[in-house]
Amino acid sequence: MTSRRLGARDDPAALDCDGRGADPPNESVSDSNGQMGPRHLGVAGSCHVRRTMARMRMRSRMFRSIRVVAMGMVLIAVVACGSNTGSSSPAAASTSKPSVTGSLPAPTSPSSGPKTTQTDTEWGRIWDRLPSGFPRIPGATADEEASGGPASGVLVVDGSAAGDVAALLRTELQKAGYTEIGSLDPLEDGSVVLDMTGPTKGCALQATATPTGGLTTVRILYGAECPLG
Repeated sequence: MTSRRLGARDDPAALDCDGRGADPPNESVSDSNGQMGPRHLGVAGSCHVRRTMARMRMRSRMFRSIRVVAMGMVLIAVVACGSNTGSSSPAAASTSKPSVTGSLPAPTSPSSGPKTTQTDTEWGRIWDRLPSGFPRIPGATADEEASGGPASGVLVVDGSAAGDVAALLRTELQKAGYTEIGSLDPLEDGSVVLDMTGPTKGCALQATATPTGGLTTVRILYGAECPLG
């Protein structure tokens, strides 16, 4: 039994396209000059056509495969771009910087706050203001436009003698832990000088009560070694 390739015709005279003939034995396929006869040429031509068509079918299938793969890649790229675009929007919104216009507090001018500077005087170095918890003389008011040289604070008391005003201030300071040094003897102009030391080491102050008509002016020098709380 002779094996045949898949797809070969039932014609026993067909070639297997490898150059081997399937002609019956002793049947000549050439003429007396050794040339191939028409039958053999027809079979060879048919084999060539089949090879050409097979190549064309193979190329067609290959092109279709390439086109399918390319379309698949394009589709994947489109889907990926769409998903990236959708997912990046919330991130962009969440990372956007909030506006801070008008949310920052206005800067404070140094001149608008309490003074924390010091000044050298003949008595010694003093703070340029009194601490917020400094004892107050009953009935006294602050004199913001007082003259007469540097002072930590200037108070004005109406209708009281200088000695009485100095005694009232001494009482309030003793309640806060200050200690009197010296005496309250009046000077030639009627002024009374009160010297005291504070509860902290090195802290000292001097208060001078001076009569000025119907008022008593108290000028206080608060030492630089005292706390300015």
